[in-house]
Amino acid sequence: MHNIFLYNSLNGKVFRCMFAGVDSYGHAQWVNITPGEEPKTLEEYVKDENIEGTRFYVLSLEGETAASINVAKALARMVEGSIDIQPAELNYAVMHMQELGVKWDKKPLELIVRVFENSVNSNRAGKYSFWIENKRNCCEVIADVDGFGSLEDLFAAVNSYLVVLKTSAGIPIQCNDLKISTKLMNSVEKNSISMFNHIFNH
Repeated sequence: MHNIFLYNSLNGKVFRCMFAGVDSYGHAQWVNITPGEEPKTLEEYVKDENIEGTRFYVLSLEGETAASINVAKALARMVEGSIDIQPAELNYAVMHMQELGVKWDKKPLELIVRVFENSVNSNRAGKYSFWIENKRNCCEVIADVDGFGSLEDLFAAVNSYLVVLKTSAGIPIQCNDLKISTKLMNSVEKNSISMFNHIFNH
């Protein structure tokens, strides 16, 4: 069995892991062999970090090329985990992947960003939220982020994410659409939406 690169659902951190067999329930056991970190199973890691409920997703097998959409998903977990994420943090995550030996195909992405105001009865945090969807795969959700108190902060987070994808990760964004209500659109500054190819009301 190949070594594998996994990323977690909490903050998109990437781990280099080695297969260590299956447990009594037939579940795969992976040992974290990321250089500079203590080798331990991901199950032990979750318990030690007190992050129960965290899930792990495949980025790629070691020696194989990751799909650009999977890199986009890993970086999106960082934005979900910290809405005031800074470009420097996202840039470091890209550098970390490269240092681990992760390579990706840089296939162009087609994205849809949906911005909406949370209803009073919503379980969402904050006043505003956004989704980023993969236009090529029946609008598969790449990121689902809430907790914003202003549209300015929301678009700052979207911009940081998209810029790092294009520059640091080198992944072209072939199409970048924005879907937003007319009401919200009237409250958005023009420089916040200059990154989008098309803008649609919804």
